[in-house]
Amino acid sequence: MSALIILLANGRRTLPMTKRKIQALVYGSIVVSAALTWFLADVWFSFIEFQPVWIGVVGSLGLLALSLWDRYRKNREQLATLRKKLPK
Repeated sequence: MSALIILLANGRRTLPMTKRKIQALVYGSIVVSAALTWFLADVWFSFIEFQPVWIGVVGSLGLLALSLWDRYRKNREQLATLRKKLPK
């Protein structure tokens, strides 16, 4: 699941990521992770403890957050260099 989230977050490198898009991706991943966790806990892991599910969810969200922050930081740097090149 974390590989899918990273692929979705990094798949569209040509389009700039705005703060609103980043927030939508983060909130969407939280909702999807919560629904998946509930489903797995209800169906598959009802007879054992929930640690594997929570470790996977937290790990996926952590990787997504790192990926999105890196993209946001790179976009900010690119905008700063473009603003310096613009004539005043």
